[in-house]
Amino acid sequence: MAPNGLRGSMITNGLLVARHVRERGRREGVDVVLSEAHPKVLYYASTGRLYDYDGNSVSMDAALSGWLGFEVTTRDSNQWDAFASAYAVLQGIEQLWTRDLHQVASERGETLWHPAGSSHYFWP
Repeated sequence: MAPNGLRGSMITNGLLVARHVRERGRREGVDVVLSEAHPKVLYYASTGRLYDYDGNSVSMDAALSGWLGFEVTTRDSNQWDAFASAYAVLQGIEQLWTRDLHQVASERGETLWHPAGSSHYFWP
């Protein structure tokens, strides 16, 4: 069976990619910001509407255009997700969104672990 078909492969591959990107950035003298983003959840939380790119792309592009401050017309849901994710990271880097869900323990006494170094999940 291919490794990508195994249970847990996404988290394992994601961790490996994050570590590689961080290490390469260090070698090249670049401070890499690792961030998680969930554009579908962000869309719902921001608009109160379910994510439905195929049935609602015009309205979703309008929301995205409003967030970014310039007109955006996306070609598909992958492109929309990429714009929305980049927007979330920019908001965090610019310190406009100061809540970082990767710094919030979900249970009392929980220990947060960052095996690839610090990472962020910026949230409004």
